Amino acid sequence: MAETLVKKNKFQIIFQVKDKEICIDYELNDTELAHKWFKKITKIHRVPIDTIESKLEKNLEIEDAYKNFCKTFKFQIDPNINFNNKKDLNLLHALYEKTHDALSKTKQNQTLYEFHHAVHQRQKKLYNFNVQRLYVGWGTKEGPLEEKYNCSDLVEKQIKNLHIYLPWTELGKKPYHYWESDEPHDRQRFNELCVPHVTLRCQFFIATANFVPEPFPKEFIDWFYDYKQIWCEKYSLSNWDHTHEFSAPLLAIPLQQYDCDNFAFKKIVI
Repeated sequence: MAETLVKKNKFQIIFQVKDKEICIDYELNDTELAHKWFKKITKIHRVPIDTIESKLEKNLEIEDAYKNFCKTFKFQIDPNINFNNKKDLNLLHALYEKTHDALSKTKQNQTLYEFHHAVHQRQKKLYNFNVQRLYVGWGTKEGPLEEKYNCSDLVEKQIKNLHIYLPWTELGKKPYHYWESDEPHDRQRFNELCVPHVTLRCQFFIATANFVPEPFPKEFIDWFYDYKQIWCEKYSLSNWDHTHEFSAPLLAIPLQQYDCDNFAFKKIVI
């Protein structure tokens, strides 16, 4: 579990590791993005974090999350859904997209987000995508603090242990995820669903291991050729490569290093 204390552009995070605490000093990355992010943190740090978004609770499996979603929002359950099929998971994600604007305003919106997290959790399991990160977020509580900001061209070449980064949290999918999940080879659907990192939120993650993104496979590069130029121009991107897809903008740098096994996050104190 973690606490932060701020002194100008330096602060601390205190991690709970079993029965002891470990304090790590951090220095804010000297970018406009990092400073904007930290201003948001100073306004929300006393609000309890969202336990689902921060992965402090075990997510429901998609089978249960889908049943809860249908029961809560009065949708008919499709008995033919295969929860281990990429295209069926795409249909469930499309259901989330279509209903998000209306259902996110209801008192039961946590069920909506549990459903969304469950879809992605199963997709990651199918794709064998396991990146070691501690996520911290406030869910819908941080909505008024969100702002549009082109974050994609600020990604790092690699993710480093204990460094703090800004995660991609858009409604749709990134291009490689779109391709890997067998979405249709259709320009209209691609433009509807694919979004780069264009939203600055309070949410962040702490890397608990080093991670170097691997280059895209040739099959994807060939497929993406039909979409890349127009899509990058639409969002004023200089490029879109494997670092944009799998890395993230740097927010803060640790001044000490530790092995992060069993680290857990609790709260922020400013």
